Amino acid sequence: MNASQMALGVKLRDDARFDNFHGSRNQEVAHRLEQVVTNPGGLPAVVICGDSDTGKSHLLQAVCHRADQLGQSA
Repeated sequence: MNASQMALGVKLRDDARFDNFHGSRNQEVAHRLEQVVTNPGGLPAVVICGDSDTGKSHLLQAVCHRADQLGQSA
């Protein structure tokens, strides 16, 4: 059996990047996520959860953008 992942038709916001994330309460989370995507050797999966309006979607899209820049999939 060929195990492949199906791509979802999700469009990323162009402005959802690490450099313009303004969630002051979650700056440490943003920094750690950026480290994970830049050095992907350790964690097989990352779970992001939290209250509404805390930047979860922005950070997830920032991870996808950075992974794309690095030639990785997310």
